Amino acid sequence: MELQNSGKTAEALVQVMVNRLLDSDGKRVFNEHNKGELMKAADPKLLLQIVSQINDDDEPVSVEKAEKNS
Repeated sequence: MELQNSGKTAEALVQVMVNRLLDSDGKRVFNEHNKGELMKAADPKLLLQIVSQINDDDEPVSVEKAEKNS
């Protein structure tokens, strides 16, 4: 919320992905070191779609589920 309120929308989206996107073993897909690359390389529309799906679910989003929704 703090990032979003500071006008750092892309960073806020990436932070949600880092914190909540898990693989099939329940391990985080991304870490803090991936943030910069995600912010530079990822399509903002895709980030928004993934984070929207994460926020709509009560459970963390798997890689497979995120790929299916892109």
